[in-house]
Amino acid sequence: MEAGRRRRRPSRAKRNLTTGIAVAISGGILYGLAPGSGPLERFSIAAAHLAVLLFAFTLAIGPVRTLRREPSPVSTDRRRDLGIWTAILGLVHTIAGLEVHLGGEFRRYFTIEGLFAGAPQPAKILFVASNYIGAVAAVLLLILLGLSNDLSLAKLGRDRWKRAQRTAYLILPMLIAHGAIYQLLERRAAGLVVIFAAAILSVLGLQLAGARLRSRGPMPGPVADGPQIAHVRGDATG
Repeated sequence: MEAGRRRRRPSRAKRNLTTGIAVAISGGILYGLAPGSGPLERFSIAAAHLAVLLFAFTLAIGPVRTLRREPSPVSTDRRRDLGIWTAILGLVHTIAGLEVHLGGEFRRYFTIEGLFAGAPQPAKILFVASNYIGAVAAVLLLILLGLSNDLSLAKLGRDRWKRAQRTAYLILPMLIAHGAIYQLLERRAAGLVVIFAAAILSVLGLQLAGARLRSRGPMPGPVADGPQIAHVRGDATG
């Protein structure tokens, strides 16, 4: 096991370096597209859209394997690393976003009273509801981030770890609702709307296609992959 871990470290480090460079370049482009009254708001918007894109890539890996009729492992380094990047960027967006409006007063993001004088009541309700949804999603991302390691996989075992990782599918509708509301309330630039919609529609389409294929008959059996834990075998989302 140790030898396998040592062999995969260079390639995993190289892949994460490549991902980091791609994130930096994409983040710069998204920062340029983002509207906002200041650098922090634009940074928060860029981080949010990067997290959406990486989340879509992460959730697309399983369906793509299914469509290619490939075995689905318990976990792969690629999928796990993309999930870690997604969680980090999502949490960065949450922290930065809470400093953008309302003078950074955390409590006011979650109460309608005294919120944005003159704004329509429906807009206030949507704003607060979106923040609650985003907060719950952030907590789930933090939990998944804490479970994205070999130790958690070994301690929880295949079935419990798999169920925990599938929490990602609960985050997806929250992400859609939170992102769509903010796109609407802040009247985001067309480019950002297209990026958000394309990412969401792509992952939903792949998930649907994979589910339809699985419903037609048995798929190839699961295999161990990524971190080689001999007694843990099966398919998972993380």
